Parts: sequence; C-alpha cells; structure tokens
Amino acid sequence: MKNPEWPKHEEIYDFCMKMAKKNPGRGATQWIHLADAVERGSISPLEAYDTAPLGYVAVNLTVRESHYKHLL
Repeated sequence: MKNPEWPKHEEIYDFCMKMAKKNPGRGATQWIHLADAVERGSISPLEAYDTAPLGYVAVNLTVRESHYKHLL
C-alpha cells in the first residue's frame, strides 16, 4: 500500500532518485537533500524544477533545511 503522505511531489522525487543513482557517493547526497527539502517545504517545487536542467543542485538550495543538509 502506498503512503499517501510520501512523496507529495512524485515527479521531483523520482527525478532526484534517478539523478542520485547516476551520481553515486557524495554526488547522490545533493539530490537526496533536494527531494527531502521539497517534501519538508524548505524548497519549493518550482525551485527544484529550475535546478533540474543544471545537472547539479544550485548552491543556494544546499543551505536549505533537510535531514541530509549536514552531509553536504
């Protein structure tokens, strides 16, 4: 059974997990941080969509709150 509260933004979550798999190790952490921050509301979905074409998470988004921020 699917949890109705996670993920709220499936497209962003799926994209971030795909990018995390392509960039193992420390590179994956930024994408996991982005997905978590969007779910927590510290990064808006629009900001996440804007950073996706870059291929990396913009520096101004890495300082936002998430469970993975301390690993960046």
